[in-house]
Amino acid sequence: MQPPSSIVAEGTTGGVAASVDITPPQPLALRQAYTAPGSNLTRADLHGTDLRGADLCGADLSGANLRGTDLSRAGLTNADLSRADLCGADLRGANLHGANLHGANLSGADLGRAHLHGTDLRGTNLRGVDLRGANLRGVDLRGATLTGADLRGADLSGTSLSGADLRGTDLTGADLTDANLADANLAGANLTDANLPSADLPSADPSVDLPNVDLPRAKLPDLASSPS
Repeated sequence: MQPPSSIVAEGTTGGVAASVDITPPQPLALRQAYTAPGSNLTRADLHGTDLRGADLCGADLSGANLRGTDLSRAGLTNADLSRADLCGADLRGANLHGANLHGANLSGADLGRAHLHGTDLRGTNLRGVDLRGANLRGVDLRGATLTGADLRGADLSGTSLSGADLRGTDLTGADLTDANLADANLAGANLTDANLPSADLPSADPSVDLPNVDLPRAKLPDLASSPS
């Protein structure tokens, strides 16, 4: 659904040649024409489209091609983005509260300052995404791939990360209070200054089963009080 190139249509008016310049819609017109709350855009091809600030609350974008699309500050509350291709998309400041991103591809996407509370990100591809300072409180990230992602200062309290791939992830200063990290792969992750009290870690003793994890100054669960 890419905007067409400028077209000049030629014809005659009263025997006099005339031409009409059919110009493509501008970004604002695109946002108005293609989007509206509750829109059905299942499997739509919107790659590279300018959808800044678009209102797509409750829209069905399942399976849509949104590679490189500008969705910064877009309203995507309760939208269905399951299995959508959002590789390299700009989602800075977007409101994704309650959105379904199950199985979506978000590799290389920019989610800085995005609102993700209550979002379903199970099995989502989040390789190398920028989630610095993001609010991921209570988000479902079970089985998600976050290798090399930037989660510095992110709020992951109460988040479910069981079975997630966190290899090489930067979790410096992240809040993982009450997070579920059971069966998560944290090899090579950086947890410097991370807050981990009450977190469910892959092992009761992180020094044994968290190979190459950087844990200086991390606030860990009270292992002394853990049952033997």
